[in-house]
Amino acid sequence: MPMEFCVLVEGQRYHKDGLSKGAEKKLRNMSLVSPMERKQRICDTVNSVNDGPCGGEIARQFGITVSKEMAQVTGRVLSLQL
Repeated sequence: MPMEFCVLVEGQRYHKDGLSKGAEKKLRNMSLVSPMERKQRICDTVNSVNDGPCGGEIARQFGITVSKEMAQVTGRVLSLQL
């Protein structure tokens, strides 16, 4: 599920203050994947024959279809000012 569609429920914030260095690094590596890897994970999920939104029984039951192509959007990179 792309993170843009996820909602963080109030009170569910995960504080990393008490984590060890190893646990903090593991959490960071799990959550900060490269854009290309993130794209691949999304495409793998969408294209999954059994569980994905395009080939699964749930989509058929609701009568919906999902495009297997990613939408192209125009964006810009904002400068980071510290």
